[in-house]
Amino acid sequence: MVGDSYVTEGSTITGATFLDFLKANTNLVDAYNLEIPMLSVAENAYKSMFDSCTNLKRGPQLLPATNLGKTCYRNMFYNCASLENAHVLAATKLAQGCYQRMFYGCAKINYIKMLGTQNYRDDAFISDGTNWCGGVAASGELWMDKSLNPITNYTSSWNKIVPAGWTVHYVE
Repeated sequence: MVGDSYVTEGSTITGATFLDFLKANTNLVDAYNLEIPMLSVAENAYKSMFDSCTNLKRGPQLLPATNLGKTCYRNMFYNCASLENAHVLAATKLAQGCYQRMFYGCAKINYIKMLGTQNYRDDAFISDGTNWCGGVAASGELWMDKSLNPITNYTSSWNKIVPAGWTVHYVE
């Protein structure tokens, strides 16, 4: 899968194109160079794409989409216990459920960077009280734009968006 690109840069993925695409593939170890260059991702497009790929150590380096459809990244890396790298999340427009349980059960993840500058929707991250990255490393760093500071832009479920024990850093 190294260097593979399945669509044209900047195109839009429609429907459940990669739904369950590599789900539970225990032979998959590295997808770092997998290019998924869509800027707009429709509902369910990548839902559970790598779900339960327990030996996956590196996922795609960048998830460049800025416009996310409903549940498009939900469970994308769910229970990928060996996953060591987090991902740069470029999205600025989030739909309901787009990040739900995205990194849930990824015990080695300790760094996530979000490039968006809008206030994030609570329901983009949380599903039935289960947060988007429950079970990640006990300490880590979450980087985000300073405009998302919860002191000035209160989010009611901030404690479920920022993993317990993690430090939030703001970039200019």
